[in-house]
Amino acid sequence: MTARELKRAGALFLIAALAFLYPLLKGNAHFVGDITYSFQPWLTYAAQEIQAGRFPLWNPYSACGELFVGNPQIMLFNPTAALFWIFPFTTANGLFLFLSQALLFFFTYLLARRWAGRRNPGQAHLHAPAALAALAFAWGGFTVSQWEFPSAVGTLPFLPLLFLLGLGEFWVALSVGVALAFTAGYVQFVHYGVFLAVAGAAHAAITRRPFHRWTARWSPLIWVGVALGAGILLSLAQILPSWEMARQSFRAALSPAEARHFSLAPIFLLKLWVPWITNTTALVFQQVPFGPEFWPIQRSWLSTLFLGTGVCLLSIVGILRTPFRKTLTLGTVALAAGILAFGVEPFFGWARSLVPGFRYLTHFANASVLGLLCLTLWSTEGAHQRRGRNALLALVTLGLLGISLGLTFFTGIRALALRWLLGLATLNPA
Repeated sequence: MTARELKRAGALFLIAALAFLYPLLKGNAHFVGDITYSFQPWLTYAAQEIQAGRFPLWNPYSACGELFVGNPQIMLFNPTAALFWIFPFTTANGLFLFLSQALLFFFTYLLARRWAGRRNPGQAHLHAPAALAALAFAWGGFTVSQWEFPSAVGTLPFLPLLFLLGLGEFWVALSVGVALAFTAGYVQFVHYGVFLAVAGAAHAAITRRPFHRWTARWSPLIWVGVALGAGILLSLAQILPSWEMARQSFRAALSPAEARHFSLAPIFLLKLWVPWITNTTALVFQQVPFGPEFWPIQRSWLSTLFLGTGVCLLSIVGILRTPFRKTLTLGTVALAAGILAFGVEPFFGWARSLVPGFRYLTHFANASVLGLLCLTLWSTEGAHQRRGRNALLALVTLGLLGISLGLTFFTGIRALALRWLLGLATLNPA
């Protein structure tokens, strides 16, 4: 990787950031929801207390008083959340979103380059697929739909980072990364990041030589356990009050059947390719977690999976070209994502019973993010050293992008696709 390639990647990020974030420059907001009703008062109160020289342990304004530090989504220990303690909320939210998106883009870019398995700076053909993977993952529908939740936005970059650190066997950095992830606020993504770190270490173990030495084979798995343990110890100040607060909450009483209400239905796999194609039939294919008196708005983020038609098709090419050990690693991660996202029993129940803290989680549809990351990494295997083949892939990708836009904006094309895929002439539930 060269400085020129990093500059190109940075230019791609800035172009995408301008396209997606320009409403913030005009003083607008992307969402009116949790970021308005919950995060703005939470983070404003935290900023007022910190600026007054007090650490906000208790929230007297919510639920007749509750443990403030026990809510990890406040991000009291997160270094990047210091923006909220310094600037007004509107300014801080824009800066925090930009910083989080930058970290997510560049960590995904570095992971895609590392996953290709060629660290020779002369391998310039790896830049394009890595940049495409980073663009798709950082600015795809799943990530953008999480912007309503600053804690989720701040935690997402740790998924590719922890996978990269486990894959590269950077154990000290992994410990620090795990500790920072626990302070980032969205505990569910932290669980997935820890799983990715273990998957990266396991991949390092099965690809390590010489195979006849068991110490060389198993040492990455031993060290990843040590690194994860150290990271957890470093973040106990956030983990312990959060755990106690979860034990006293309604989440502790969630039954397996209730937890599965937050899972996906297979129909939503179509949204890997085309956004919004199943939104108007969401209530037909998926149970609603809460009644209309509590949850009056259908939340699209529960089922937003859009990654890009071109990237998805390139990932199919990549699966066919990927060596067996890489396929084994990514296939295992994708399988785990499917089990959690679709609530497949008995494995879903085992995960809730055996993984510490997992039974307090909801919105398991978000486990699909693991599958999306796998698809982006598979898409990088479509790179080829011959420029002609890369140009052909670029033309195919642009053609598929045109098809995707046609399906999204033109009713005639969409009706043909629906009739072919679903046997329906309309997406009206009636």
